[in-house]
Amino acid sequence: MENVIKYRIEPNRKQRKQIGRTFGCCRFVYNAMLALRQEAWTKYGLSMT
Repeated sequence: MENVIKYRIEPNRKQRKQIGRTFGCCRFVYNAMLALRQEAWTKYGLSMT
């Protein structure tokens, strides 16, 4: 049996802006690394971890 704890956050305007910026940066890095991994696979047949 797993226990679950949920937290509710209520950020103000400045915090929402910073959270959005942080997630945007994370999305950019993820997509850049995904593209690099796909390129390595198609060009060299290598699987990057």
